[in-house]
This record gives sequence, C-alpha cells and structure tokens, in this order.
Amino acid sequence: MTLRPRLHHVYFALAAFDLLTVSLGLYLINRLADIYEDSVAVNQVWATRLNEYSVLSGLAAAVNAPGNDVFQSGDIRGESARLAGALARFDERAAIVRRDLVRNVGASESPELLAAFDAIPPAMREMAVQAQSIFSYLQRREPEQAARRMARMDREFASVNAALARLSGRVRAIQTLHFQQQIAHAAGVRRFELVIASLVVLMVAGVTFYGSMLATRMRQNRAELARHRDHLEELVAERTAELRASHQQLRLAERLASVGTLAAGLGHDMNNLLFPVLCRLDALDAAGLDDQAAEEVAQVRQSIEYLQQLSDGLRLMVLDPDDPDASRHTTDLRSWADEVAPLLRAALPQESTLDYDIPDDVPPIAVAPHRLTQAVYNLVVNASEAISKGGTITVRAEVQGEGRLVRVSVTDNGKGMPAEVAGRALEPFFTTKKRHLSTGLGLALVHGVATSAGGSVEIESSPGAGTTVTLNLLTRRGACP
Repeated sequence: MTLRPRLHHVYFALAAFDLLTVSLGLYLINRLADIYEDSVAVNQVWATRLNEYSVLSGLAAAVNAPGNDVFQSGDIRGESARLAGALARFDERAAIVRRDLVRNVGASESPELLAAFDAIPPAMREMAVQAQSIFSYLQRREPEQAARRMARMDREFASVNAALARLSGRVRAIQTLHFQQQIAHAAGVRRFELVIASLVVLMVAGVTFYGSMLATRMRQNRAELARHRDHLEELVAERTAELRASHQQLRLAERLASVGTLAAGLGHDMNNLLFPVLCRLDALDAAGLDDQAAEEVAQVRQSIEYLQQLSDGLRLMVLDPDDPDASRHTTDLRSWADEVAPLLRAALPQESTLDYDIPDDVPPIAVAPHRLTQAVYNLVVNASEAISKGGTITVRAEVQGEGRLVRVSVTDNGKGMPAEVAGRALEPFFTTKKRHLSTGLGLALVHGVATSAGGSVEIESSPGAGTTVTLNLLTRRGACP
C-alpha cells in the first residue's frame, strides 16, 4: 500500500505533462506560422523582382519601338526623341534593379543573377546604336541600309529579351528552391507533430489511468469508511454493554456494601446480646449446678462462643481493606485461624471438610487481620464452588526465606481450571460465571491485598487436578527496612 504513488503526485505529474504538451503544440503552431510568413514574404520579394523584369522587358520594347515605327511614321526627330526617353527610363529602372540584386540578394544567388543581368546593358546600347543608325540612314534616304540596321536592332532586342528571360527563369528556380526548402522545413516540423500526437495519446492514457486509479481509491475509501463505521458501531455496542455491566456491578457493590453494613451491625448486636448471656452462664456455673445441668450449660456456652467467633469473623470481613488503622498491621496466623475458622467453615457446602496446616512457630505476617480474612475468605468461597460433595479445602502456611516470607495457600481438590482461565483469573471483572452470579472481583481483591502488602499471588491449577492459590506475604521481620 505504501509503495504506490500518492494520487496528488500523479495529478501534478499529469498536469506538468499536459503543460509540456500544450507548450510544444503552441511552439509548433507558431513555428509553422513563421515558416508560412517567411515563405510568403520571400515569394513576394521574388515576385516583385519578376515584375521588375517584366517592366524592364516592356521598357526594352519601348526602346526598340521607335526604330521600327519610324518606317511608318517617317518622323525621324520624334522617333529619336521617343528612343532617348525610353532608353533613359530603361537605364534608370535597370540601375534600381541592379542595386537590389547587389544589396538584397544572398551571396549564393547574386553572382549568377548579376551575370545574367549584366548581359542586358550592352545589348541595349547596341540596340540603341542600331536605332540611331536607322534614323541616320533614313535621313540620307538609304532605306535598304536602314532596314538592315533594323534587323540587327531586332536581334539585339531579342538578346535583351533572352537575357531577361534567363534572369526570370533563374528567379523562378530560386523561388522553387526556396519553396522546396520551406516545405522540407515544414516537414521537419511536422515530424515533431507526430511526437506531440504521441505525447497527447500518452497524456490521454495517463489521464485515463489516473481516473481509474482515483475511482479505485474512492471505492477503497468508501469501503474503509464503511468498515470504520461498522467498527465504531461495534465499539459503541461494546461500550454500551460494558457500561451496563458497570452499572450492574455498581448496584451489586452497593448491595454488598449494604450487606456489609448489615453484617457489621449484626456482629456488633450479637456481641451485645451474647455477652449478658455469657455472664448469666457464669453465674449459673458459680451456683453449683448438678452434673446434668452443668453439662447443658456447657453446651449452651459452646454455642455462644461459636456465635461470638462468627460475629468476630463478620467484623473482620466488613472492615475497610484500605484503612490501615482499622486493626493491627500484623497478623498471628495461629490465633487468626482459630478466630476465623467458624466464618470459613460456614462458607463450605455440607459434607465438605476444611483443614488447616499452620505450624505453631510461623512468624507474624505484615498484613492486617481483616485484610487477610477478606483474601482467604474469597479463596475459600471460590474453592467451595469448585469442589464436589465431600470435597476438601486446606489452608496451609509455609515459612521460607529464613523467616522473611510466609506462603499462605488455599488448596482444593475440585475440578481445576484450564491454563487460559488461570492466566486471566486475577484480572478485574474477569469471571467464568454469569454476571448476575459473580462480579469477577474476588481474585482481584486477593491480588490487591497481597500486592499492597508487598507480596504476590500465584495460581497452580489444571483441569481435574484441583487448584492452589498462594499468597506470598512478608513477615514482620521481612517487612522491616
């Protein structure tokens, strides 16, 4: 896609090519016009010279006429005057014609024309001499001698006409040669017309290609716009669905907050109610009951203590995990396990077992009890949903790193998770359950508890082999700088 030229570059190239073609076409038209004008001007000049030669021929005839006309008119003086006038006009016009040949004709053409022209004056002078002889013989009344002179005069006149004819012929030859040169020049220019025509064809082909490419690009742009529009609509639909899910999660969070508030109130009220009962049980023990009554009181006391542990667990569950002053900053795992055991067992389905594997010498960990309770409770709830009837969940603690790290793990023998699910389990809002059954925030909360305490979370699971979620937590010694 990036290798293809941009359309505006193609447009500029075609515009430049079009300008070049038009400029060349105008140049050729101007050149042909110049050739035509030059040809017309040159032909007009040579036509003018031919006309001058025709005039000279007429003037030569005027010089020849008195010598012939005198035989009929007998006016020797008048005809002699006519001869002198005609000869003067001929000489004057001949001088003008010769100056034109010398000054205005090229060096390649003037020698031959001057040679032909210079043969005319001697013949004219001889013709004038013979005419004067005719007049002289007629004055002496020798008509035969005059007739012979007239014949010689006519021969000289014929020589003058022959010279003028040669001169005119040479001029026509020059005209023809010049015309042929102009035709050849125009033919050379016309060859460029073929080049221009080829360029025009190429330009039309380029414009056609550019139009085709532009139409293709427009179709591609329309298709791309349609794809973007569809993608935008998909994004809007996805965002709308996410917004609705967020609203549902907010509503669920509000409900959970209400449940937490209720649980805190219940825990507080249960302790308030159970404490007077324990006091009265102590009074009954002090009264010295018989063995059967004492056993009954002991059973009641055991139930009351269980309810107190349950209320303490509820109190730990609803404490704010982000409130560092809500409870102690460290937790003794043995005492914590005894305190939250009723709460954790209450989360298990019937006929399921909750085991503990917590050594007596495990050091305190640098996590508040309520935050640890929230994390482990979420893990136990998740594990209880994974195990079948009669399954087992084990809460285990293991000291590592020379007493600086404690690994607290929750293990179940349930159905396990595939690798792709385990890899995303810690993501917020990720869940494999229906949205109305889970928020997808349980493991995210566990991860938040561990990382906020400087620890981490590990998940080991495979289909059919159960799941172990481990919290790597620093001890009080490991958390000290």
